[in-house]
Amino acid sequence: MTQPATPRRALFLFPTDTMGGAENVLRLSASAALASGDYDEVVCFVLCRAPSGALDTLAGDKRVTIIHTGAASEKAGLPALAKVLRDGPWEFVMSSHTHLNAAASLARRVGWFTTERLVTRESTMIFEREFTGRGRIAPQLYRAYGGQDLLVCQSQRMADSLAQHTKDRLAHLTRVIENPLDMEALEDAISASLAPTRTDNRCKIVWCGRLAEVKSPDRALATLAELDRMAPGRFHLTMIGDGPMRTELENRALHDGLQDAVTFTGRVASPAPIMAYCDIGLLTSDIEGYPNVIPEMLACGVRRVVTTNCAGGLDALPGVIISHDKTPAILATALLEASASQAAPPDLQVVLESRSPERFFERLLAA
Repeated sequence: MTQPATPRRALFLFPTDTMGGAENVLRLSASAALASGDYDEVVCFVLCRAPSGALDTLAGDKRVTIIHTGAASEKAGLPALAKVLRDGPWEFVMSSHTHLNAAASLARRVGWFTTERLVTRESTMIFEREFTGRGRIAPQLYRAYGGQDLLVCQSQRMADSLAQHTKDRLAHLTRVIENPLDMEALEDAISASLAPTRTDNRCKIVWCGRLAEVKSPDRALATLAELDRMAPGRFHLTMIGDGPMRTELENRALHDGLQDAVTFTGRVASPAPIMAYCDIGLLTSDIEGYPNVIPEMLACGVRRVVTTNCAGGLDALPGVIISHDKTPAILATALLEASASQAAPPDLQVVLESRSPERFFERLLAA
């Protein structure tokens, strides 16, 4: 008698389902796995916290299983992680956070679970960042790496940093693959929204990210102050996002007399409609793995993006102006020059379309 075929199953490991950059890449990869038709079941495992609803669009497919542990902390969710890994065999397993990458790699190395392909993705340039408290152990987690079939870096700069700090031990597993961009979702979000009405002729600048030290939002305000001195009343800055620095930044804007030149939106469900309303993007981070927000801004119609030299690969995007000097005066000068651009670069669309989630997932399987 012919034995029934073993179901082809893919597993995606999320720390929470709050959508940061790495979580969104996992979500898009799970969606692309579904679209490929190659898997009988796609499982999204969420290590801790209550569901946010961010994975609901996937849950509507009968081939999808969403597992929320509901654990209060990542540590409390580890037994459930061990259980789901053991519940194989898996055709494909993917994670995108250092601690989950290390856990999956080590578990596979010791034979805890089996999979045809284990892919882990680096979410940041971890050796270039400063950590405090328990975060200091993060670089040590790379000792558990080596059980992967593919280790994805977002840029060559990230791959070079990883190779340098791991003494090339993982070089044979490492490939550079640009992040996916969900053009369809951005277009849908813009179409579904009511576009803000322009009430003045000021040039609109958009900044998007967590209002936390790692993103240097205070540099954006300092840049706006410089810009207002250079061209009084000509620019308005919208800062999308929330975080521990919000009150400090609002107070600083008031102190510097910028309250009419800056808007703090707080956290929004989709930044795309606001981005579509703006002319220029601004990024102020010291270090990023790869800032997905830049191609998202460009895809939404922002004509130019001025950014610090915070990540590799940014020069491959048309319309990006990289400032190797992070001082507010230099960034303000770059914004002033960018404001003269009245149209998007003609080759932008081709570059953006090459970064579809489906193409990204194909590269995960082929690399």
